[in-house]
Amino acid sequence: MIVEGTTLPAGAKLDADVCVVGAGPAGIAIAGELSGRGIAVTVLESGGRRASLRGQLLLGGRSVGYPYPRLPLAAVSAFGGSSHRWGPYWHARPLDALDFEERPEVPGSGWPFPRAALVPYYVRAERLLGLEPFDYEAGTAERDASRLLPVRAGRLVLGELRHGHADYRRAYERLAAAGDVRVILGAHVGELLPDGADAVAGVRAWVAPRRAFTVRATITVLAAGGIGNARLLLLGNAAHPEGIGNRHDLVGRFFMEHLAVRSGVVALHDPALLARRDLFGVGATPGGGAAVRTLALSEEVVRAEGLLNTYVMLEPRPRAFAAEGVRSASAFARALRSQPLTARFPAQAARAALAAPAVARALAARRPEILVVRVQAEQAPSPDSRVTLEPAVNRFGIRKARLDWRIAEADRRSIRRTQELVGAELEAAGLGRLEDLLGDERPPLLVAGHYHHLGTTRMHPDPERGVVDAAGRVHGVDNLYVTGGSVFPTGGAANPTLTVVALALRLADELQRVLGAGGRPVQ
Repeated sequence: MIVEGTTLPAGAKLDADVCVVGAGPAGIAIAGELSGRGIAVTVLESGGRRASLRGQLLLGGRSVGYPYPRLPLAAVSAFGGSSHRWGPYWHARPLDALDFEERPEVPGSGWPFPRAALVPYYVRAERLLGLEPFDYEAGTAERDASRLLPVRAGRLVLGELRHGHADYRRAYERLAAAGDVRVILGAHVGELLPDGADAVAGVRAWVAPRRAFTVRATITVLAAGGIGNARLLLLGNAAHPEGIGNRHDLVGRFFMEHLAVRSGVVALHDPALLARRDLFGVGATPGGGAAVRTLALSEEVVRAEGLLNTYVMLEPRPRAFAAEGVRSASAFARALRSQPLTARFPAQAARAALAAPAVARALAARRPEILVVRVQAEQAPSPDSRVTLEPAVNRFGIRKARLDWRIAEADRRSIRRTQELVGAELEAAGLGRLEDLLGDERPPLLVAGHYHHLGTTRMHPDPERGVVDAAGRVHGVDNLYVTGGSVFPTGGAANPTLTVVALALRLADELQRVLGAGGRPVQ
């Protein structure tokens, strides 16, 4: 059933076997999986059924590092979470096998299990999300590009970011009808209640200033996103004033994004390449769906070069889109919605104003003549890229998040080198020349993120190297679990939602094992 938090009496005390904080893709997947299994589930969502400006502003927060979209808009406070950003579709893809490996050239890399351990949950997540199945036999679920391009075998691979169409309106209706799942909207969790030093008793949530209720639960699961999960742990409680699970100062660290770069142009040797829809743009999948074609270096090349995982997407565009003025206008648009504003912002604004004629010409042009390069790249984990707490509080008295996002020069070098290697293959094949790579543009390009908040409560079996263990349980706290992108030790280059849902289904199985029949812990 669905409950508006404002309808609860002040000081209400509720009970549950499992309390899930957050009704995004991960929280909804867990609640749906536990429904009908004799386990009483309460889901707390800070927003309403739909996103609203008021709900977004309540998230608050401030970005102080590399420019990032303003925090009140960087996450979505509503049932369905990030799905509200997807529009008619979203991009889905599993992480590559390489992404789970510990790689000496990527400090902090390595998941506590290989991709093979997650494949059964990927398959279940595909069914849940209505996706065509991926092929998990190969290391990357991709094809050797030499089958379609005259390039050296084993150097480039062709992959897909598939269009998904998960409809969380139906999930809302399904949970509304469930007798053993209670979803409370407008519930702003501000405290994890202590139960001694090594457990939590549940949560306290606010629905209005000075008006709170509590949920006492056998198990509590945080599914509030990469920024929200870290913030909830850092708020701490009487037993853990330094932050829950934060004995080794790891909570909030290693914030990662997928780096978004529109840099580079393929000047074609043969204009007929523009007709090769099996190589770029949006194409049909064997099952009748759609996908964005991607080019990437093979795992062997990535390892040999010591690179981060990176996807390259080629988009047919009129030549006018490669004009410097169009790039300046795009950079200004990104800077305008980011915080903090860079010192170059006045100059960016001036260049954007001068670029208006070039932008108009690009929008009016119709005939594709070039391939514009769009990059989606992995970011290496860094302890200095982190979420902490602001001194300021929101109107419920709950402290806001503070993001200090850092992009290392090694992240940029990896993108540049990937572009060089992909360009060399295209040139050797006689297809085209890749120009204007990352770093050639003046002023330097403002790298953006994809609103993929990863890594702030990373998984590792060693509590001195991770916040949660391989099951997602917070080290040192018996009955507190975390799920979502925040547990990723590394992010790979794939959009994270399919992996997020697979991890949530894996955690749901673990919770059923721990609770046993009827919601009672197994002794």
